[in-house]
Amino acid sequence: MVVAKRVQTPFIGDRRDLLAAVRRDGFALRFASELLRDDKSVVLAAVASHPYALLFASRALRGDPDVVKVAVEGDGIALKYASARLRADRDIVLSAVGSNGDALAYASDELRADREMVLLWWHMQRAHLGWSRARTLHSRATWGG
Repeated sequence: MVVAKRVQTPFIGDRRDLLAAVRRDGFALRFASELLRDDKSVVLAAVASHPYALLFASRALRGDPDVVKVAVEGDGIALKYASARLRADRDIVLSAVGSNGDALAYASDELRADREMVLLWWHMQRAHLGWSRARTLHSRATWGG
């Protein structure tokens, strides 16, 4: 049996084709040339489609507050791929933790020890656990579990 392998070469198409691709699947950015990984509008479209596409952005754009803000608002864990400077930026980290409390793990040491951040994280965890508990109770009531 022959198994086809996906070819992982730099994107050959033009910018317009890549924009269409990353709008459908942000991870298509991984096939982009270095030049297109440094194109802000391409990367913004990619992280809007899939926040973790930030991983494939150029170093410069992983340090761009506009790009990182879009990514962490989609999923705070994308903070993991941001520059160290932005992982220490209070506004960026607040957005990330507000989106996903677990993002606090990727913030700078100073912000991980910050009272406001820890309280936000705690509220996010509490809300998540409350939803999870309510779902469990509903499931037990519905199915007699």
